[in-house]
Amino acid sequence: MKIEPADFPGTGTSRICLRGLAQIQQIYHSERLKYPMSRVGKRGEGKWQRISWDQALDTVAAKIKETIRNYGSTSIAWMGGTGTLGRLAGTPNRLASLIHATTITGGIDSAGPQAAQDTFGCGWWLTPDKEHFFGGSNEPAGCVDSKMIIVWGANFAETAPFHMRHIFDAMEKGSKTVVIDPRFSPTAAKADKWIAIRAGTDACLALSMINVIIDEKLYDEDFLTDHTVGPFLVRSDSRLFLRESDIKRGGSKNYVVWDKSKGECQTCDAPSPALIGTYTCNGVECKTAFQKLADLVERYSPEKAESITGVSAADIRKLAIDYATHKPATFGLFYGLDRWHYANLSYRAIFTLMAITGQIGVKGGGFFGGDPTLNPLNTDSWYSPEGRKAEKVNSLEIYEGIPSGKPYPIKALWAYNTNFFKNCNRNRMISEVLPCLDFIVVSDRFITSAEYADIVLPVCSSFETTDIHTGPFPYIQLQQKAIEPLWECKSDFEITAEVAKRMGFGKYFTKSPEECIELLIQNLDGVSLQRLRREGAIQIEVGGRPYVPFLEKKFPTPSGRVEFYVERSVQFGQELPIFIEPEEGTPKNPLAKKYPLVFLQSHSRFHTHTSHANNQWLLEVNPEPVLEINPVDAQARGVQDGDSVMVFNSRGEVKVKAELNEAIRPGIVDIHWGWWPRQFAKGHPQCLTNEKINPALVSPNFSFFDCLVEVKRA
Repeated sequence: MKIEPADFPGTGTSRICLRGLAQIQQIYHSERLKYPMSRVGKRGEGKWQRISWDQALDTVAAKIKETIRNYGSTSIAWMGGTGTLGRLAGTPNRLASLIHATTITGGIDSAGPQAAQDTFGCGWWLTPDKEHFFGGSNEPAGCVDSKMIIVWGANFAETAPFHMRHIFDAMEKGSKTVVIDPRFSPTAAKADKWIAIRAGTDACLALSMINVIIDEKLYDEDFLTDHTVGPFLVRSDSRLFLRESDIKRGGSKNYVVWDKSKGECQTCDAPSPALIGTYTCNGVECKTAFQKLADLVERYSPEKAESITGVSAADIRKLAIDYATHKPATFGLFYGLDRWHYANLSYRAIFTLMAITGQIGVKGGGFFGGDPTLNPLNTDSWYSPEGRKAEKVNSLEIYEGIPSGKPYPIKALWAYNTNFFKNCNRNRMISEVLPCLDFIVVSDRFITSAEYADIVLPVCSSFETTDIHTGPFPYIQLQQKAIEPLWECKSDFEITAEVAKRMGFGKYFTKSPEECIELLIQNLDGVSLQRLRREGAIQIEVGGRPYVPFLEKKFPTPSGRVEFYVERSVQFGQELPIFIEPEEGTPKNPLAKKYPLVFLQSHSRFHTHTSHANNQWLLEVNPEPVLEINPVDAQARGVQDGDSVMVFNSRGEVKVKAELNEAIRPGIVDIHWGWWPRQFAKGHPQCLTNEKINPALVSPNFSFFDCLVEVKRA
């Protein structure tokens, strides 16, 4: 078999990266799971016996039925991930919905989408309505129309090289590029300017930029007035928007503004609303939302922000003025911002920068990250047959929920398409969560999370099964089976169907993969399975390329406008995007006396999450994990390049080699994400991280980077 890139229709662009080319190593890897196995030793001991598929499937079905009898249907939980992105690989969701079981979802990279939901009324995903798609981020290719690109919390050169091509194209056209990152990443090395921010202080920097823009009167008054909640009056007592019913008997729930022409309160359709000021309406003291924002950012002068972020006041002023005057300008955002306790506030502050400068719904403006996520497929009817749905539990909630049995007991877990046990706090997972589970099934290609399973099921690679993918934007692709399944491997689709038949749900799993794909694409005009077979990838019409959301300035928020002031967050004191020091990863934390270093886990070009950690080709050039540490911090601890060191805090420890690197800011250490526990001399990075929940997030989010550690020679 051979792997090579193919051109996408209409672009002439071949896309493939180092990980894609090396994927062939994973297909024939000597460590692949080849047949079903049953545990014979203790969980984690690695003692197994080979069993037949009938034995495995009968056991799984019987255990699920037994658990349902004893504890109810929601006591069975499925946990999926992004190991394979095909839609049919998610077929276990269909069975979970039929049973009314539980699906464990979310918990990772959800703060940014939540901030977008609060601000724009939709997340980073394109949402279909009756006529078109709306929402989402700008298409990365659109940055070629930008006069300035600010890459913030992202390292596209390593983790999204196809997007980096677009940045290079923009730079060739004269676009100014700035990278904000505590690490001098490969992306920063290609930029016009690197801003080495103190990790976790991004919201402070954004608020200080807003301070400068307001002070210099560089904000877009028309956009703020017409398309944001800026002129809406906010009550000083409740901090909620003033409504007509608050000041007029029988009044509506319409928002209220101060009409400058009449010198009185009017509903928000008044012809000349004030953007700035404090007013009294029928005895109720109010300020405009924009005035509230202006009052907030007064606390974050560039000089004050310098003392917090470590970015010079001069650089802050220049960055703010450049962003406001080099229009259109865009932000390149990824998940480096997301992995902090208060990450939603950082994103909201950046979105507010976009709003006050009117750079939303314009070519070359807005923000881009990963490709806008497009799902035009009929997945609801597939995953939720007859309208049945599984219960959902956030992955962060299981640390308390499974041991306590609240809100209901979960006693059996089936993990598929994920390596969650290595993407979470391992110590708590192994010592507190897994012992409470009576039965664990893992479907995988390798012994990863499967080491703690009772039954292990070998699954096909994506080259051994047929499926359909959405992406890269704006394409859908047919994953055509290239080879027959190796050894005794089966697809998640087939495994789920076989278990479903044993549980009395066989009538819902009678279709072939190809027939299911036809069901998924049935609402797409001009798209057929035959065409997908012929063309491989088909571009979906999303209203022009490169895609720009909100061109019509319509926002599915409660107000129909951009909401930088969020009523939902009043209860948390976060109605505006305030800056809060990191929950743990800050020198102001008393713990910093004992654990003074902020611990990051950046992504590299060699891994996709934990995939490829055992890829032999990639291991030739990236053979082992290392701890990147600034020479200043290393010298203070007597650590030399290549020394074995212990990285530790009160939660755990990991033993790894040190690599001195001036590209990382002092006070920070970094181990690249994705290595498996066996590749460390002792412990694992996920023994160090915490899982504290931020109540302001609808979907709790792992704050992997919000973590303090100390380092010593081993």
